[in-house]
Amino acid sequence: MRFIYFLILIFVLSACQQQKINKEPISKTTHSLQIKYAQWFKIEYLKDYKKISVLNPWTKYIYWEYYLYKEKIESENKDKFSILSTPQNSTVLSGTQIGMFDKLNIIKKITAVANAKYIYNPYIRKQVKDGKIIELGDASTLNVEKTYLNHSDIIFATAWDKIDPKFKKLLAQNKTIAFVMDWQEQSPLARAEWIKFVAAFYNLEIQANTLFDSIENHYLSLKIIAQKSITQPTVFHGTPMSGTWYIAGGRSFAAQFYKDANANYLWENDSSTGSRPLSFEAVFQKAKKANFWFNTSRLSTRADLYNSDQRYALFESYKTKSIYTNGETIKAPSPSSFWELGTVNPDQVLEDIIAIIHPELLPKHKLQFYRQLE
Repeated sequence: MRFIYFLILIFVLSACQQQKINKEPISKTTHSLQIKYAQWFKIEYLKDYKKISVLNPWTKYIYWEYYLYKEKIESENKDKFSILSTPQNSTVLSGTQIGMFDKLNIIKKITAVANAKYIYNPYIRKQVKDGKIIELGDASTLNVEKTYLNHSDIIFATAWDKIDPKFKKLLAQNKTIAFVMDWQEQSPLARAEWIKFVAAFYNLEIQANTLFDSIENHYLSLKIIAQKSITQPTVFHGTPMSGTWYIAGGRSFAAQFYKDANANYLWENDSSTGSRPLSFEAVFQKAKKANFWFNTSRLSTRADLYNSDQRYALFESYKTKSIYTNGETIKAPSPSSFWELGTVNPDQVLEDIIAIIHPELLPKHKLQFYRQLE
């Protein structure tokens, strides 16, 4: 009999807990965020809290959830979810996330970063140099103890298919980690929409809506402008790494940029969402007569290309000097602004690409992220 009473008690407590989580959602207003492009996170607004969910692109199941309360509560991590209130100090481990913090005007909430030598943002670089922002080393070999002792309220980190062991250690120590999957999105606007993910933690819904609406409207207007061109130049992308040429797949976000710029991306019929490994010969056979060549990494001059592999000189785009890069240079290896600012400003990236391949459409435009190889 006592055992039966015990089971009934457990059932009642479980029902009460379920009732606590599944509260009635509040009506959506301009102060809430609706997701239009991004696939791998969602936000629900309920009576006393908001629920932010990150999805796993590999399994399509929940990766992690966050129950964010307005009133200050004790931060708590459970299996697959975190309970927290609005964070004040943040650790940010990726340049793309720094770009989002900067765009939302909350850059001063960052107290620790990783890979400082690759950060473009002047404010962050100076704060690290002055010792006011902690540098945690390389993100892939993060110093767990140093990260824990930093006492930030939340850690924004790029997520992979499985939770990294170092993050598991931090979660076990009750650290809240905001797992970011923006790099798995397949379109520029979807990646940029992750600014809403960051904004939701800081109750910056109004700012995020305004910023993203402006980005979206400008991007879509540029697409319309690009369609006015009667030509559709052929383009290809990248350079080999360790003997393998990783071409951007036809369903990748890079390919989407070229499509929206009204270019004929030579691998647009490929079904890959990431990079496709090919040999030099396979790329040359298809791209030898291409009009434009984009993203040559640190090979920042035509001489760099030639000295790296004389076969590059056989490409038509090499002969016509129609090569553009968005990366750092070998001679001046300063951080590139592209991944930090380009992800959250895809409209400006698209504007650059249109101006390069359709100069007659945007004759007064000055390139912001790309430069021509001389």
